[in-house]
Amino acid sequence: FSTPPRPASLVEEVPMALTDQLTLEPAPNPFREQTTLTIHLPEAGQTNLRVYDQRGTLVRTLANGVLDAGRQSFQWNGRDDSGRVLPTGLYVIRLDTPTASQTKLIMFLSQ
Repeated sequence: FSTPPRPASLVEEVPMALTDQLTLEPAPNPFREQTTLTIHLPEAGQTNLRVYDQRGTLVRTLANGVLDAGRQSFQWNGRDDSGRVLPTGLYVIRLDTPTASQTKLIMFLSQ
């Protein structure tokens, strides 16, 4: 009785479930001048990336349209859709697609 040898590998397999999920990662968080919102879309489609204040008011739309599948990045400079600098505080970043949503809190430190 013997066990067949297993080949050595330096490549770690990542389960498909982890790479096929909608993700939203803001960095840095907290931020002063600018933050990068990195998203991963498992499939192409209608995508909305929006920023809301603590009262739930929409203050900035970063994406509203059909985006390709894969990793994409968006910059946010702490300004609203009219270009005004927003006050220091917590903001909600919401990523919506037809099949899933992600929400993250981000802290903006106004100068």
